[in-house]
Amino acid sequence: MSTVDPDGIPHQLPDPPRFDHPLSWSVPLVRIGETIFRIHASLLALIVVVLVRAAWHTGDESFPLGPWLAGVLLACLVCVVTIHELATLFASRLLGGDMPEVVLQPLGGLDEGVLPRSWQRCVIVAMAGPAVTMMISMITLVVLSLASRDAGVTQLWSRSGIYSPALVSSPWMEAAFVLGQVSLVVAAVNLLPSPPFRGRLLFESLLRPRVGARSAVSITRRMGIVIAVIVFVVGVILLSLPVVLVSAMCAASIQRRGRRHRLVESVDRLGALEPAVRGG
Repeated sequence: MSTVDPDGIPHQLPDPPRFDHPLSWSVPLVRIGETIFRIHASLLALIVVVLVRAAWHTGDESFPLGPWLAGVLLACLVCVVTIHELATLFASRLLGGDMPEVVLQPLGGLDEGVLPRSWQRCVIVAMAGPAVTMMISMITLVVLSLASRDAGVTQLWSRSGIYSPALVSSPWMEAAFVLGQVSLVVAAVNLLPSPPFRGRLLFESLLRPRVGARSAVSITRRMGIVIAVIVFVVGVILLSLPVVLVSAMCAASIQRRGRRHRLVESVDRLGALEPAVRGG
């Protein structure tokens, strides 16, 4: 099923689950108004893996997440990602766009829906989610900064941030710290100029008035490929499976958008040939 965005480009809604299409691996979660929120298999897998590892390594100092902290981390992640997508949804609808479906993945959403017509409004839509999640992070920083005056935490910007033995002894402060860190990561990663992150839409929208819509899509696609490769190399160097999986998600999203772009070009070519065929 597809819709058409204000620029006349068909927008493909999330495909039914197919084994050979990883981006379609999602299940319905909840309906908010006219929008269906779905949860992607990658987020479900992350929840299961973190909980199992936390339970398996309970009491093991080599794995810092105990059951309590693992639960807090996952709850914060799901809440932050949902808030991030809700902000994008509300901004899109307010400015003339729509998001019939939202697919939640570990660092945001996989679908942008039908975007507003103007590039300025697309910039606002792209920034809505990261701005709200960054605001959450800043609020938690302020709250913890004020609370730390009594807890003896002074090095707010050290390598370990505001984390300290005094903070660990307070469950609510620890939860607030995790919420702030998760919000910061989600906001920062979503500014990457590569699908499926909002930075792709931001970068593409800023290019549109300068090079045109089609060239903006092409340039952004090439930038996304570069970002995916860099993220993959960083993940390999750091031996970080989550980072490698992020690069894989980027690659799958780039492939999906490339297929959509080729479809648009094919439709345009057919449209250009139709008058000639009729004239013949």
